Amino acid sequence: MIGEEKKEGYELRGQPLASLIGGSFASAVFLAWFGRDAKDAELAVFEACLVASLDHGEEPPSAQATRLASETGKSLAQSIAAGIGVLDTKHGNAGGACAAWLRVHLGEDPAVLVASELKEGKRLLGFGHRIYERDPRTIALRRVAKDQALDTPHLDFALRVADALSAAKGKTMPLNVDGAIGALCADLGWSDDIADALFILGRTGGLIAHAREARK
Repeated sequence: MIGEEKKEGYELRGQPLASLIGGSFASAVFLAWFGRDAKDAELAVFEACLVASLDHGEEPPSAQATRLASETGKSLAQSIAAGIGVLDTKHGNAGGACAAWLRVHLGEDPAVLVASELKEGKRLLGFGHRIYERDPRTIALRRVAKDQALDTPHLDFALRVADALSAAKGKTMPLNVDGAIGALCADLGWSDDIADALFILGRTGGLIAHAREARK
């Protein structure tokens, strides 16, 4: 059970919600999702992933959908829902699928693996970006993980896969923010859906800004 309403006040995962007020939002969300307090390194990565997901301009489908809904008079909640509703493996929610794929293939030869996947016509989720040759968000997330002295075999493997994929395709295919979040979730032992949840929660903050700006 996530929480319980008592005479003394609501308890979230056994902790009085009132006692959490004044602390960080990320730590309270972590408690709600995992049912326990985050370790310092976990919280640092958790919050970094939320920040990395916050916004990426007006072009992404989620921002376009949110802005259109807001421009046509929809409420703030309806506008945000419109944006969240278009998140999928092509935009914003490839992290979970990438995490699952990395768990299965960790330790394989990246070049051989990439060749096999491409031969079968598979699309490697979490890799590639329309602008970046190296996704600066991925670089920053890796720095946070290393600053926390975390062991990151999945993230390191994913970066090698990105190099192999780039070589095979003859164009730069960086590990993007979705893939980096998925890899870190795998490294921390979090379930695959946490990667997608982190993006959803983080991007919601940005979509609120878009909805308010687009309001007529």
